Amino acid sequence: MLAPRAAARFGRYLNPVLSAISGNSGFTKVFVRGEGNYLFDAEGGRYLDFVSGFGSVNLGHNHPRVAAAVAEALRTKAPGFAQSAINPYAAALAESLIDVSPPGLEMVFFCNSGAESVEAALKLARAATGRSGLLCCQGAFHGKTLGALSVTANPTYQRPFEPLLPDITAVPYGDLVALEEALATRQFAALIVEPIQAEAGIITPPPGYLREAQRLCRQTDTLLIADEVQTGLGRTGLIFACERDGLEPDIMTLAKSLGGGLMPIGAMLCRRSLWREAYGTVHRFALHTSTFGGGSLACAAGLETLRVLKEEPLVRNAAEQGERMRAGLMLLWQEMFDSIGEVRGEGLLLGLDLLPIRPSIAAHWKRNDATGLGEYMVPGLDKLLENIQSVYLMQTLLSSFGIYTQVARSNPNVLRVQPPLGIEPQEVDHFLLAVGTLCRELRKMSAEMHGMITKTAIGMHDSK
Repeated sequence: MLAPRAAARFGRYLNPVLSAISGNSGFTKVFVRGEGNYLFDAEGGRYLDFVSGFGSVNLGHNHPRVAAAVAEALRTKAPGFAQSAINPYAAALAESLIDVSPPGLEMVFFCNSGAESVEAALKLARAATGRSGLLCCQGAFHGKTLGALSVTANPTYQRPFEPLLPDITAVPYGDLVALEEALATRQFAALIVEPIQAEAGIITPPPGYLREAQRLCRQTDTLLIADEVQTGLGRTGLIFACERDGLEPDIMTLAKSLGGGLMPIGAMLCRRSLWREAYGTVHRFALHTSTFGGGSLACAAGLETLRVLKEEPLVRNAAEQGERMRAGLMLLWQEMFDSIGEVRGEGLLLGLDLLPIRPSIAAHWKRNDATGLGEYMVPGLDKLLENIQSVYLMQTLLSSFGIYTQVARSNPNVLRVQPPLGIEPQEVDHFLLAVGTLCRELRKMSAEMHGMITKTAIGMHDSK
């Protein structure tokens, strides 16, 4: 009875639309337990987690060391929230974060989420530089609070809440010419950029783009904000993805897996000179605060998370198993280049880009249709078929193979491949076998559907 009762409550009190979609499609389960790389439903079913809370569960579910650290903080009655006081847990975590971060970052602000860390970064950039302009990249995702949404550059998310913050400009991700032209105006406080655009479909920039972007920012006195909320803390096979390009950002945002999969915590790291310029007086030091930021339990989880990443081979495993995963997906792509567009990403942040069925069907229909019906039917058919492959893959991986997956929200043709960093080789192989089996089924279904619709269009032509 647990699952139906939970689903009913969720639908009534939290999100009736999501509840209805989930109930009718089988896309989601009522998970009641998480352990390591697996989630469990109320009936005891076990599911390999290839979502990892969109990067929040890098260490796996309920990592015993993180759970023990939180329990110990509770046992010793660590102070919960004491504003305008010094919390030793927060101080220790700040020092530990600076120790593993890119050179130049010396100050930390704690909050509760990735969006809050971005808000802190944007405010700091404006306060420290005196400039109001903010530069972001098309396809970016930085959060859904108002400031973060303003630099998210996704019209679907933005439109219902307009007008957003003023003085925001978006340039194409990876386009150095457009970036240089924008920065040459010297009107921007900062450029905010993701080392890999996860929500856009696991988009990686061209080689050297981030390094050149940093040079252009320095040249124009523009701050560089590296958003490592999804890519940070081992996800790409390095502690931070920006290390791959040797970046030394002025500001860096973190969250998600910093809490070890157990506690909500975000952080903004910055250069000391910027913090002093923005907040370094008795009148300004408390201009930006967070009631729950730097709480003892969250910081205890963060401290142990950093210790685990240092002492256990999870980052190395992310690199090794990410390469194993990529190699397997590349073999599948070589076999099915007409159905799979691309394999993208780094480490255990990969994306399988599935080509929509729509273009081939539409082209054949229009070539053979003499009735004029295609003008009205093809657009609706296009919409129906556009994401059918990723939808089928998600649902069948869950129901038939016990693998929980999600697509990139801003690009739903892309299946996210984002398991915990401790994924085992045999679990990688299980995923590859399942995806390969289903992609071959989809290819066959696509051919059959293509033939059926083409035959229908020809029949219409002949009957006329």
